[in-house]
Amino acid sequence: MDIKKEVSIKQEKRVAAIFNGNRTPQSGGGKWKKGDVLSDLFLVECKTSITEKPSYSISKKILDKADEERREMGKEFYALAFTFGTEEDFFVINKKAMVYLLSNVPDAR
Repeated sequence: MDIKKEVSIKQEKRVAAIFNGNRTPQSGGGKWKKGDVLSDLFLVECKTSITEKPSYSISKKILDKADEERREMGKEFYALAFTFGTEEDFFVINKKAMVYLLSNVPDAR
Protein backbone atom coordinates (compact mmCIF):
# COMPACT_ATOMS: atom_id res chain seq x y z
CA MET A 1 0.00 0.00 0.00
CA ASP A 2 1.37 3.42 -0.87
CA ILE A 3 1.99 6.06 1.82
CA LYS A 4 -0.84 8.39 0.63
CA LYS A 5 -3.41 5.60 0.90
CA GLU A 6 -2.04 4.51 4.28
CA VAL A 7 -2.22 8.05 5.70
CA SER A 8 -5.72 8.53 4.23
CA ILE A 9 -7.01 5.32 5.80
CA LYS A 10 -5.57 6.35 9.19
CA GLN A 11 -7.37 9.68 8.98
CA GLU A 12 -10.65 8.07 7.91
CA LYS A 13 -10.46 5.66 10.86
CA ARG A 14 -9.83 8.56 13.29
CA VAL A 15 -12.73 10.53 11.85
CA ALA A 16 -15.05 7.49 11.90
CA ALA A 17 -14.29 7.08 15.61
CA ILE A 18 -15.08 10.76 16.29
CA PHE A 19 -18.43 10.52 14.48
CA ASN A 20 -19.19 7.03 15.84
CA GLY A 21 -19.48 6.03 12.20
CA ASN A 22 -17.91 3.75 9.64
CA ARG A 23 -15.24 4.21 7.04
CA THR A 24 -16.68 3.76 3.55
CA PRO A 25 -15.12 0.94 1.50
CA GLN A 26 -13.06 2.26 -1.43
CA SER A 27 -13.02 5.64 0.33
CA GLY A 28 -16.31 6.80 -1.15
CA GLY A 29 -15.35 5.69 -4.65
CA GLY A 30 -17.91 2.92 -4.79
CA LYS A 31 -21.12 3.00 -6.78
CA TRP A 32 -23.47 2.60 -3.81
CA LYS A 33 -21.72 4.30 -0.90
CA LYS A 34 -20.57 7.90 -1.08
CA GLY A 35 -18.31 9.92 1.22
CA ASP A 36 -15.35 8.67 3.21
CA VAL A 37 -17.12 8.26 6.56
CA LEU A 38 -20.81 7.70 7.28
CA SER A 39 -22.55 8.08 10.63
CA ASP A 40 -26.23 8.16 11.51
CA LEU A 41 -26.47 11.89 10.71
CA PHE A 42 -23.29 12.82 8.82
CA LEU A 43 -21.50 12.13 5.58
CA VAL A 44 -17.86 13.17 5.99
CA GLU A 45 -15.45 13.87 3.15
CA CYS A 46 -11.82 13.47 4.28
CA LYS A 47 -8.85 15.28 2.73
CA THR A 48 -5.37 14.26 3.78
CA SER A 49 -1.95 15.75 3.21
CA ILE A 50 1.06 13.47 3.55
CA THR A 51 3.44 16.38 4.06
CA GLU A 52 3.09 19.15 6.61
CA LYS A 53 1.54 22.32 5.17
CA PRO A 54 0.86 25.80 6.56
CA SER A 55 -2.54 26.04 4.81
CA TYR A 56 -5.33 24.10 3.15
CA SER A 57 -7.54 25.54 0.42
CA ILE A 58 -11.26 24.79 0.71
CA SER A 59 -13.22 25.09 -2.49
CA LYS A 60 -16.97 25.42 -2.84
CA LYS A 61 -16.79 22.54 -5.31
CA ILE A 62 -15.63 20.14 -2.55
CA LEU A 63 -18.40 21.31 -0.20
CA ASP A 64 -21.03 21.09 -2.94
CA LYS A 65 -19.91 17.54 -3.74
CA ALA A 66 -20.17 16.54 -0.07
CA ASP A 67 -23.65 18.12 0.13
CA GLU A 68 -24.79 16.28 -3.00
CA GLU A 69 -23.44 12.96 -1.69
CA ARG A 70 -25.09 13.65 1.69
CA ARG A 71 -28.46 13.90 -0.03
CA GLU A 72 -27.80 10.74 -2.10
CA MET A 73 -26.96 8.83 1.09
CA GLY A 74 -29.96 10.18 3.03
CA LYS A 75 -27.85 11.94 5.67
CA GLU A 76 -28.93 15.11 7.46
CA PHE A 77 -25.53 16.83 7.47
CA TYR A 78 -22.11 16.81 5.80
CA ALA A 79 -18.68 17.74 7.05
CA LEU A 80 -15.26 18.19 5.51
CA ALA A 81 -12.37 16.79 7.55
CA PHE A 82 -8.84 17.81 6.63
CA THR A 83 -5.31 17.83 7.97
CA PHE A 84 -2.27 20.04 7.57
CA GLY A 85 -0.10 16.94 7.22
CA THR A 86 -0.24 15.98 10.89
CA GLU A 87 -2.60 13.68 12.78
CA GLU A 88 -4.69 16.62 13.99
CA ASP A 89 -8.01 16.77 12.17
CA PHE A 90 -9.94 19.95 11.42
CA PHE A 91 -13.58 20.14 10.36
CA VAL A 92 -15.75 22.40 8.21
CA ILE A 93 -19.54 22.31 8.64
CA ASN A 94 -22.34 24.56 7.45
CA LYS A 95 -24.66 26.69 9.57
CA LYS A 96 -27.39 24.02 9.66
CA ALA A 97 -25.01 21.49 11.21
CA MET A 98 -23.57 24.08 13.63
CA VAL A 99 -27.03 25.11 14.87
CA TYR A 100 -27.95 21.45 15.36
CA LEU A 101 -24.75 20.70 17.26
CA LEU A 102 -25.04 23.77 19.48
CA SER A 103 -28.67 23.03 20.28
CA ASN A 104 -27.82 19.46 21.27
CA VAL A 105 -24.76 20.07 23.42
CA PRO A 106 -25.47 21.35 26.93
CA ASP A 107 -23.60 24.56 27.79
CA ALA A 108 -22.13 24.85 24.27
CA ARG A 109 -23.25 28.45 23.80
